[in-house]
Amino acid sequence: MGITIQYKGKLTDTGRIYELIREIVEISDTMSWDYDILDQEWRRIPTAHFESTSEGGIRIIGNTCLKGIQFTPHPKCEPIWLFFTALGYLSTPFHIALDAEDLYPERKVWITSITHYAGADTHIAVINLFKHLKSKYLHDLEVHDEGGYWESGNRDHLELRINRLNEIMSMSDEALLKMVQERDRKKPEE
Repeated sequence: MGITIQYKGKLTDTGRIYELIREIVEISDTMSWDYDILDQEWRRIPTAHFESTSEGGIRIIGNTCLKGIQFTPHPKCEPIWLFFTALGYLSTPFHIALDAEDLYPERKVWITSITHYAGADTHIAVINLFKHLKSKYLHDLEVHDEGGYWESGNRDHLELRINRLNEIMSMSDEALLKMVQERDRKKPEE
């Protein structure tokens, strides 16, 4: 649970992918954001699929055929995925692995990143970057901002939403703790 940014879109010109990557690298270096680049062959067929791990989880193996960059603007923020398919659609390795399972055709998919726990400054930085990307690289970028900043540009409104959600989560935690404590006080026969 937390304030999220959901986005989808398509590169206006796939020939500008490396320009976009270079620009995000420069921004990430300036802002001290961690990032990873993918530069896989677009002319191949994706082979990515899910595989179970010995620890009981899953991982994605195989070629995703994605190009782009993911960056993490704050340790308490989920990564922002700017990976693209050969047709220019925003995607993630997860979506490509689903596609290999014939669950997702090549199309625009919503990508979600939780920014809530990183605070308003990080959320605003990501939204401002998306506005720049929309004007320069992704003219059809769609953004759903649960913080409302994409639409309003109002920092106070965003902070109010973050604070309200923090209060609700705190009340939920307290209520859950109280329920567990009450359950533990009961006798087994109750």
